[in-house]
Amino acid sequence: MRGLKPDREMARYLVRRWTFPSVEDLLGLSPPLPGDWVITTREFREDIDWVMVLPGEGEHTDAVGQLLRELEARGVV
Repeated sequence: MRGLKPDREMARYLVRRWTFPSVEDLLGLSPPLPGDWVITTREFREDIDWVMVLPGEGEHTDAVGQLLRELEARGVV
């Protein structure tokens, strides 16, 4: 996601919309995302200003853990 840091409820909505797109999403018929958010598929580490980690069903991969440690070292909240 690219945009302002969402609250927890909005973050969950955005993740669901990104992870489980509806038929309307796939056909481009869904309403636009609320606010200033844009779904992206690739970001540069240097451009990440905030992170929100939501609970999932499994453990983080090593790559995700490394990214989170790098962001924490940079002071990203």
